[in-house]
Parts: sequence; structure tokens; C-alpha cells
Amino acid sequence: MHYTFKVSGTFRIESGDWVIEKGTWSANTTVSPKTFDHIPDVNGSPGPYVPGIYAIDGDTLRISILLPNPANKRPARFESTAADSSWLLVFKRAS
Repeated sequence: MHYTFKVSGTFRIESGDWVIEKGTWSANTTVSPKTFDHIPDVNGSPGPYVPGIYAIDGDTLRISILLPNPANKRPARFESTAADSSWLLVFKRAS
């Protein structure tokens, strides 16, 4: 899989020639942990808000997200658990 986050605030997830998901993202670097949010494009319209946190260490990006939830609850830690439907994604910069 290949994830692209553009400075313009858009993202694209691809597997080979297939686009799995695209949409918009935003980040807040003034809080700790830093926040990351994305909104997938669903049939040309904004989909559900997905709240998260992120950290960058060298060429590694860690993002922890929660599935869309009515309270827009955000993860507190970098982990993935079935109990709260959190995901932990770890990315390495492509060379």
C-alpha cells in the first residue's frame, strides 16, 4: 500500500493501480500529542470524521485513529485495541 499526504490537505491511499481511499486531512501541532484528523471522500461527498493523534520520528510517522464515533473521541495513546476500535498505523517515508 502507498499512502500520500499532500501539503494541500488531501490524502490518497493506493494499492497498485487501485485507489482505496482519498479525502482530506488536517493536523494540529500546537497540542500534545499532536492531532491528526481525516475525512474520507465517499462518492464525491465528505464521509465520516476520523479523529487521531500522530508523532514523527525521523522517517517514521505513527498515527493512531479511532473509528468514527458520535462523541468525536480521540485516541490518547499510540496503540490499537479492539475495546475502543482504535487503529495504530506506522509509516516509513518512501525513498
